[in-house]
Amino acid sequence: VLIQNALTGSIPSSLGKLTALESLGLYKNALSGTIPSWLGLLTELRYLGLHINALNGTIPDDLGLLTKLTDLAVYSNDLTGTIPSSLGQLMNLNVIDVSENVLLSGTIPLEISNLSNVDRAWFYNTNLTGTMPLCALNKTLDILVADCMKVDCPCCTGCCPSAFNGIPAFDYCYGET
Repeated sequence: VLIQNALTGSIPSSLGKLTALESLGLYKNALSGTIPSWLGLLTELRYLGLHINALNGTIPDDLGLLTKLTDLAVYSNDLTGTIPSSLGQLMNLNVIDVSENVLLSGTIPLEISNLSNVDRAWFYNTNLTGTMPLCALNKTLDILVADCMKVDCPCCTGCCPSAFNGIPAFDYCYGET
């Protein structure tokens, strides 16, 4: 875990050789570039924390190969595109946070409804739309926060106003109703 170390540049490709790695925490740095697809080769990962950086591009489809993953945190970056449907294969996932990526767009994939073990999820301050699939079968949700003006979320525990001109609204976006 290399947190808050003022790391810059892209995520080093040499980390791809650490195939037995169970936890990768590179959050609260100044990392840029894209989330590399080779992270999907680190199949022993249980925790992936890339939040609070300056990462851009899309969430790689290959992250769906991380079947042991329990925590996925990519919030507070500059991610674009859609959430890949392959994330619906992460059956051990307990925590997912894609919030504060105002350029994430499209509908939240229906496959996310497969994540029946998720107990904490954040989807706010994005441009995601549609119906929240986690409401379908999930019985373990403690916290689910989304932009309820864009996402139909009958089971959300908190609703956040959409970001205004790219400025996130933090006043009540952490699970309180």
